[in-house]
Amino acid sequence: MNTVAAPTSACERVEAIPQNGVLLVRGRKIIDGDGPYLPDHFPTITIFPGVFILETVVRSVAKVLGRDALSVVKVRSLRFLVPLYPGDELRFEAKVSTDPVLIKAICVRADDVKVATLSVECG
Repeated sequence: MNTVAAPTSACERVEAIPQNGVLLVRGRKIIDGDGPYLPDHFPTITIFPGVFILETVVRSVAKVLGRDALSVVKVRSLRFLVPLYPGDELRFEAKVSTDPVLIKAICVRADDVKVATLSVECG
């Protein structure tokens, strides 16, 4: 089956709170099982691609910063710990500083199991 992966939508819900010189960004996304990227990403298992976790966080941060997009220019750290399946809820909390944009995030499922951690510089 040949499908073309489309970019994910940003989170269904995103909030930003200024806190001690950084911006605290929280987001929530329900993993949609209808996306063309899920069935073909990993043989015999329908999972949400890890890079889409990164994309979800970065696109959500861009949105709260009032930008159309952010480009990842440096990955300082990126760990995927457990998979996300259709119907799972992805939640993240990111500390964001600007100039340059630095995002440090912890991502969890709805049951608070840690899914991923990341630290990236964006431009």
